[in-house]
Amino acid sequence: MKKLLLLFSVCLLISCNSVKKTQRALNSGNYIEAIDRSVGKLQKNKSNNKSSAYASLLKQSFEKYRKSTLERIDFLERETLKDNSKPVYESYITLKNIQNKIKPLLPLEDGQGEIIDFEFYDFSENILIVKENYANYLYTKATDLLRSGDKIDSRLAYNSLIELENLAPGFKDVSLLKREAYLK
Repeated sequence: MKKLLLLFSVCLLISCNSVKKTQRALNSGNYIEAIDRSVGKLQKNKSNNKSSAYASLLKQSFEKYRKSTLERIDFLERETLKDNSKPVYESYITLKNIQNKIKPLLPLEDGQGEIIDFEFYDFSENILIVKENYANYLYTKATDLLRSGDKIDSRLAYNSLIELENLAPGFKDVSLLKREAYLK
């Protein structure tokens, strides 16, 4: 009986530490985990007594994630390597998706009942520009690989063209180049 009571109390303590786990994720720099935990808890119940803690953790983790991601994007764009177009594109898409995950939860209140203000950015223009750069990079890479005439390079070109077709259907003459790469 004592063991059962001890086991029950340990399970209860572990399940109550969700705010601490979220705080730990935030402090360790794992902002996505902190955001996901906070959003999950707030989606379940926005009006319970811990929701203000999750709301403030969500704001902190979102701001830190956005800041670090925008700094990384800025660095990658300054580096001017063509290979950086994919991580820049994916970073913008992730930022947009996280913002879209938070928006339905608004308005959120802190412990004093004041509304927590989230600052959202419109990344649509940036996404379109970076997507075009990424598509041009994939197209150039595939055509360069096809010119080599090597079978392995043709397979790599085919994979790049498949990725390009998924990214931007109907881009230039991708279907012809894909067929050419497939036949080599």
